[in-house]
Amino acid sequence: MANPAADPLAALRDIQAPEPISWWPLAPGWWLLAALLLALLVWLGMSLWRANRRRREFVAQQQWLMAELNRIEQQAKRQPREALSQLSQLLRRCALKMQATGFESEQPVAGLHGDDWLNWLQNHGGESLAKHQEWLLEAPYRPENQAPPAQLFDDCRSFLNNAAPALAGQPLPPSGTAEARSA
Repeated sequence: MANPAADPLAALRDIQAPEPISWWPLAPGWWLLAALLLALLVWLGMSLWRANRRRREFVAQQQWLMAELNRIEQQAKRQPREALSQLSQLLRRCALKMQATGFESEQPVAGLHGDDWLNWLQNHGGESLAKHQEWLLEAPYRPENQAPPAQLFDDCRSFLNNAAPALAGQPLPPSGTAEARSA
């Protein structure tokens, strides 16, 4: 038998590795990173939701404006004076809302009439409406019933499409409100 004092290496045991470090529980830095990531995802989700909501409102308003204009155009074949009056109201309501949403304007829209009103339309995207002065200003007050030209409605569509970004997300005032009546 060999002497244990003679061979000190024989008394050694193998190296024992420590237990592997577990991922759980997480260190505080990981919790902080997870919270920041969660907050970022919530913010991103809400931003996308708001942008989508504004887009849906914009599309709905555009559809409503075009449907209203189409209805007025159809009515113009039967009742031209009434239709021209409603067309003027629709343009005024859009102009009032454009001004209320901060669309730059040198003067209040509500008090404009005659050439001042046409100039305002012309300066704010309705360049083609200026040639319809007779229809927009005078025809609603004439006794004769003559249907307006289709070009008038096409030019109004163009103006409303140009005005739509300024109106995005802003409902038009209903025709019975004081804001629309002042038009």
